[in-house]
Amino acid sequence: MDGWVLSGILLFLGLAAITVAAFRLRSWRGVRDAKAFHEATFHTSPDAVLISRLDDGHLEEINQGAARLYGYTREQAVGRTTVELGLWENSADRQVLVEALRREGRVDNLEFSLRRQGGELFTGLVSACLLQLKGIPYLVSVTHDISDRKKAEDSLRANRQFLSGLIENNGALIYVKDAGGRYELVNRKWEETTGLVRDEAMGKTDVELFPGELGSRFHASDLAALAKDSTVEQEESLTDATGTRWFISIKFPMQGMGGVRSLCVISTDITERKRLESRMEQLATTDGLTGITNRRHFLELAETEVKRVSRRSSPLILALIDLDHFKHINDTLGHQAGDQALILLARVCQRNIRELDHFARFGGDEFVLLLPDTTVENAQIVLERIRNDLARETKLFTLSVGVSFLHRDDKLEALIERADQTLYRVKGRGRNQLLVEGT
Repeated sequence: MDGWVLSGILLFLGLAAITVAAFRLRSWRGVRDAKAFHEATFHTSPDAVLISRLDDGHLEEINQGAARLYGYTREQAVGRTTVELGLWENSADRQVLVEALRREGRVDNLEFSLRRQGGELFTGLVSACLLQLKGIPYLVSVTHDISDRKKAEDSLRANRQFLSGLIENNGALIYVKDAGGRYELVNRKWEETTGLVRDEAMGKTDVELFPGELGSRFHASDLAALAKDSTVEQEESLTDATGTRWFISIKFPMQGMGGVRSLCVISTDITERKRLESRMEQLATTDGLTGITNRRHFLELAETEVKRVSRRSSPLILALIDLDHFKHINDTLGHQAGDQALILLARVCQRNIRELDHFARFGGDEFVLLLPDTTVENAQIVLERIRNDLARETKLFTLSVGVSFLHRDDKLEALIERADQTLYRVKGRGRNQLLVEGT
């Protein structure tokens, strides 16, 4: 390349194209030879600078930054075209750059896929301009390697896509609220569970979305969690026309842009687990046939009741109720008839006692009734009412009842024992009687 051409190009680069070199100018104030300054600027630029003919891409000059980036020495590159060297992954991209230059005269920060010696691809950000010297158009380009940035952007984009997919397709309800409790994000499960559309929910609070006490409760709960600096785990419920559903919610505050706090919530539906727990508890505390309290649970409740009334010196009555002629029913009518007799007795007793009374199947055909804050006289009225009510329902069997009452410093075991002894006396007298201890 002629010296005057290179000098002109270098001067142009020093004044306009290589802006990164401006800060080095102060260090060269003592340099008298402008050409030496511009050549130094050209070669010390960290980016790749290529000077080529516009029409055919014939390389006239490259700097040291280009040699490092592309892997070709100046001797290997100058005199050959960029297409021959394979600098473009897609050779048509050079024509794209040329056409843009012809339209605009210069371009800034066009992104191309380029190739190093050996075939490794990288992403380059190319800025270029046209330079006319003695009627010959030259293309001056500056390329900055942004491969690392692109990888980071691609990784970030992939992470965002993964996170977005994870949130959107999660089996848990996921939502984000701002510091005022207004929705910023909800996922598909939230829509399915609440029956609301996300576009209608954005920017609104629970008070606006859920009527009555429910919305106020959600709003207050989330604002309280937002005010904390730690993760909160709590059980929540949602009741609508379909019934009540239960959730375990993990709530944690997040620091957003400008220090604005947001609340992220992940709620897992535990309705089936709650129902199973309820059924398990029911099985553990109720009699499978009659549906009333079983012996084990009754003893727990009665123990507590004995302690309570003892502290208050209140009366307490315990009655053991035995179904007469139960064996005869089973033997003559079958066990199914016997089961129906037990169910009938349980139903009759339940409708004649108070909510605070404790009634249970004590075993076989024997039932127990605990009457807190009840005198012997009132207990006899209740028990006679039960016997009369049963007599109206069936003639197949009758009841024998043994009654005991709480003494000072009494224990539950003693109370049950005295009632059992009294019931035994009833059976010795021919059954179908009600007898109180001591009589």
